[in-house]
Amino acid sequence: MGLCTYRSALKLRAHFIPNTHLDREWTIDFQHTRSLTVEFLDNLIDIMKKIPEYHFLLYSQTVPLEDYFEIRPDPFGHISQMPRILKGFGIDNC
Repeated sequence: MGLCTYRSALKLRAHFIPNTHLDREWTIDFQHTRSLTVEFLDNLIDIMKKIPEYHFLLYSQTVPLEDYFEIRPDPFGHISQMPRILKGFGIDNC
């Protein structure tokens, strides 16, 4: 079997799951970590607005969302994007 035949016979399906694990005060102080978390989630929400089929896994964490909502308490703006983030927690009915 030639290399080209082998490549066409071998079909793989791979899934890339964007995710993160955010640690408070692991290497930097809480307020700096919190500002990075808010900036990260702002950027994530922008991506989700531009690419509706994009999904993201927060690796079973709720604390980053609590920090985010303390800084960005607008429940009628960004909150509409949160159900897609919450699916990473296994919450499918939001």
